[in-house]
Amino acid sequence: MKNRRAMLAGLVGALALSTVLPAAAQDSKSGPGVTDTSITVGVLSVLTGPVALQGVPIANGVDAYFKHVNEDMHGIAGRQIVILKQDHQYNAQNAIQIFAQMTPRVAMYADLFGTPIIAALQRRLAESGVLAVPSTFGSQFYSDPQLIAPFAPYTIQISAGIDYLVKEKNGKALKWAIVSRHDVLGADGVAGFEYATKHHGLNVVSRQTYEPTDTDFTAQIQALKDSGANAIVLANTSAVTAQLVVGLTRLGTHSIWLGWQPSFDPGLAKNEEFMSIVAKDKYYIASCLPAWSTKSPGMDEVRKAREKYYPSQAPDPYFTFGYVHGAITHAVLQAAVKRGDLSRAGINAA
Repeated sequence: MKNRRAMLAGLVGALALSTVLPAAAQDSKSGPGVTDTSITVGVLSVLTGPVALQGVPIANGVDAYFKHVNEDMHGIAGRQIVILKQDHQYNAQNAIQIFAQMTPRVAMYADLFGTPIIAALQRRLAESGVLAVPSTFGSQFYSDPQLIAPFAPYTIQISAGIDYLVKEKNGKALKWAIVSRHDVLGADGVAGFEYATKHHGLNVVSRQTYEPTDTDFTAQIQALKDSGANAIVLANTSAVTAQLVVGLTRLGTHSIWLGWQPSFDPGLAKNEEFMSIVAKDKYYIASCLPAWSTKSPGMDEVRKAREKYYPSQAPDPYFTFGYVHGAITHAVLQAAVKRGDLSRAGINAA
């Protein structure tokens, strides 16, 4: 995992250290969101509510990257990068309406947040021809030509986490369970769980689901206790992690917990009861993002950008996530300018 983190951190640096293209490249064909002086990119994310604990730092990371581009690289071929940011509140109907309004105004999306949201927008992405860097690890999106998904999918995160516990923590002796959202996001976690537990011949004693709108998890927690599970996989979002961990522990059951990237965010550190539990019981995150403390030129740049542009933003892997999104968007737009074509077709070709 260290090698994967180092490679990803190196990617941040490699994409960020691009050269400034000559002003002559401004003679490009243009498309939506492009003027002689600016290129507008979209951030359609969740900026309010519980899931904003992930959406906001990603949006901040994108913004910080392009502040760096505008100030230190003089934009792209003299054009400043403008970010058009909207909040869909993790609601698909909201997202569909906002997407229709935003898309004619942006060259591409530097961030499109949320697995269920992207699933709802997939047909519209194809129809509009707009390119997007998605905040998702949903495996169904990796073959979509309108999406640049740079990180390991949910299925690999879960199966890699189980591999680790089997090899390093005597996982074959454990009783396994999974709690998953009843939607396309959770289905990916279940797929990774089923593959890995079958591959390793593990003892699976419980499979629990919950609806994205649920606020009471009493039934799932009781079922986990009754099953005797002592290794529980979370295919969830961080909004419900503490309720599940604290709820089961209050019943006197202690377990090893394994989540994927969306299962944790730094805001959980404010929950004292949750933190006291995970200080004793084991709580693992199968992450595809480098740790904040990773020593590499790329992460040095991320940390400096946070300090300069978002000092109030706590150190957060989701900020890194957004910074990488910005770097990828930058690389695509630079390639399009170099080709002399900032139309939708030109950006896709780039």
